Amino acid sequence: MTDDSSARVSLLGLLDSAESYRAASRKLEAGWCSVFQEIVLSHNAIMTPGVIQGNEYDLVVPVLLAKCSFAYFVAAVDVGLSRQTFPCFALLRTCIESAVYAYTIIGRPELSRVWILRHNTPEDKKNFDAAFKIRHLINSLPEAGVAPREAIQKLYDRAIDYGGHPNKGGALSVAVQNRVGGRYSVDIELFAQGLPFLHALKSAAEVGYGMVCLEDLAFNVQLAPKTLPDRIRALGVEGANRLRPPAKSSAGSQTPPAD
Repeated sequence: MTDDSSARVSLLGLLDSAESYRAASRKLEAGWCSVFQEIVLSHNAIMTPGVIQGNEYDLVVPVLLAKCSFAYFVAAVDVGLSRQTFPCFALLRTCIESAVYAYTIIGRPELSRVWILRHNTPEDKKNFDAAFKIRHLINSLPEAGVAPREAIQKLYDRAIDYGGHPNKGGALSVAVQNRVGGRYSVDIELFAQGLPFLHALKSAAEVGYGMVCLEDLAFNVQLAPKTLPDRIRALGVEGANRLRPPAKSSAGSQTPPAD
């Protein structure tokens, strides 16, 4: 049975809550916002006119898909900062797919036409489905380098597990059980806190970094920030430490703060 209290909350009220959480997160999570900004700067540098070289006709679709990937990343950050954690992962999944498509088509320009004609005829749809199996495309990424296939595959699996599909990882991460007057109900936290929030921020940063690394590979530039993975790991550790409960003395009472 569901708790119908959420149904009594107006859409405008929910949107106001999202805006309030987003504004607070931009101040309280300045470290993560700095990482996101560095990803944006890297993407913009890669997409600067004149940086990408090659046949303009062959570049149209890959550049379009790379910019779509960036749009999904920005939306994921926006949703994540508002603490809507599991919808954030649905956007991260599509961010990865778009970036992988762009990388693939750069190496096989003939696939631009397959992608464009996808919905024209049943045969075109069949050709697209055969050529754009996402896991096959990820497996075709380089084994090593800035965007190794194993790392991209793990990010993709995480995005699916925690919101890219209606899987238990995403649903259970925000599920809550209530009991009122002996009656149980189940609900979700539309605006999550704690570990689910940290997980969404860290995942958005890692996917964003994977996105610009795939752009580096696709367009043969070297503009992805090499020190970003270390910053992401450090912020993740810092965030996890903040979530740990305070240490307690052997007698069971909370340890008093140092003078």
